[in-house]
Amino acid sequence: MFDPFFAQLSDRYHLIAPDYPGFGHSDWPDPKKFAYTFDHLAETMNHFTEALGFSRYTLYMQDYGGPVGFRMALAHSDRIEALIVQNAVAHNEGLGAIWKTRRPFGPIAPPTRVRFAQTFCHSRLRGRAMWE
Repeated sequence: MFDPFFAQLSDRYHLIAPDYPGFGHSDWPDPKKFAYTFDHLAETMNHFTEALGFSRYTLYMQDYGGPVGFRMALAHSDRIEALIVQNAVAHNEGLGAIWKTRRPFGPIAPPTRVRFAQTFCHSRLRGRAMWE
């Protein structure tokens, strides 16, 4: 899914596609020592961007990357050039029935949704019934 899209961007942009700890090809830290929550993954990825010296960037979010990327954007909205969202979850209902056993991973709370809308949505969209 990513390869064709990234191939179209790679001649004009510097692309980095890290795996979250415990996902993809990355190491799996012990859950007793690493909190596998959306909040902690966002914090980890924010540290990652800081370690690379990124002050402005575009986030591409897909699937579980949505809840992580939205949290990153809220924590440091001044760093975000743009958001590319592809099939990413932005509300609890989007997580589906499979997430009942994974709820401790971190809900997408209404205050987070409101803050996101206030920060990133065009002024004409603010205040509309989003994600209901």
